[in-house]
Amino acid sequence: MRFGRTHKILKPNQKRNKYSAFIFRTGQAAAELAILGSLVLVAFSSLITYGQRIDAQQALKQEAFRKALQKSYQRNANVSYTLKKDNRFYNALANFGESQPSTLTASASVMWQKGMAGCQHDEHGCHNKKEDNDSSTIQGSFSYYEVNNQFVGTHDWETARVGNPDVMLTRYPKAATDPTGGDDTWSKVPSTVWRDVTAKHTQLTSTSRKHQLPAGEGPARISNTQRMELSENIESTVFLRRDTSVSQHDADDGSPAEGDWELLDPQDLAQGAWYDTNDNRIKYDPNTINNPDNRVIINRTWDTNF
Repeated sequence: MRFGRTHKILKPNQKRNKYSAFIFRTGQAAAELAILGSLVLVAFSSLITYGQRIDAQQALKQEAFRKALQKSYQRNANVSYTLKKDNRFYNALANFGESQPSTLTASASVMWQKGMAGCQHDEHGCHNKKEDNDSSTIQGSFSYYEVNNQFVGTHDWETARVGNPDVMLTRYPKAATDPTGGDDTWSKVPSTVWRDVTAKHTQLTSTSRKHQLPAGEGPARISNTQRMELSENIESTVFLRRDTSVSQHDADDGSPAEGDWELLDPQDLAQGAWYDTNDNRIKYDPNTINNPDNRVIINRTWDTNF
């Protein structure tokens, strides 16, 4: 009896290729890397977009509060300030320079008041009177609505305190019953925004060019050029309304009855895209809408030498 290692003899057509397993493992690793790389790229792009949006939203909230604080100090009354801005965030999955459009909104309400609301004793050419007509200027509440550096509403010439008139939401007399049982009284309050419709008209062209130069007097070189052209206009229509009901001082619910809203003329606004080289951002401004040749153009060129 012999003890030892036994060898199995294979026929020639049954011999294993020593490279087949290596090739199989290499192909599987390449497929897994391609799938995993795509998933990592999607996750990374989502994280970048989310971080940009959170940062921009926080900055917009702070800006709305600061502006409301300033207006409340100037008016010496309660001020509501709504700020709306269109942004374009960088997107790793988008074409070069295209970025991802997004709209952000923030609101703040501040009361910075000393004594009675509004200006007193006709200071700064401002009047704070209570008269029985629509031209009265009694001051207790103001509201501002800003869309991409453009204000919604009308010029308020009578209550300006700082020399220049403000553009604010239209103010109107709001009636209420007298708690003492007398005649109806009223105060002047701003109208409200009940609908905001926005339409964006975008024309975007993105081109890529690759040019290879063979070796000659100098080294061989591959030149790559990318160019993005963006022409975008944003048209907004803001719808306003005012409450025409008479508020009852002894009512359990102070909301107006159905049908007691009067619709005001809608406000039309328009802004165009432009490129701010100071912070490398695409922004929107009403001064660019009347320029048909206004375009955002971004170029990038890089060379590879051999």
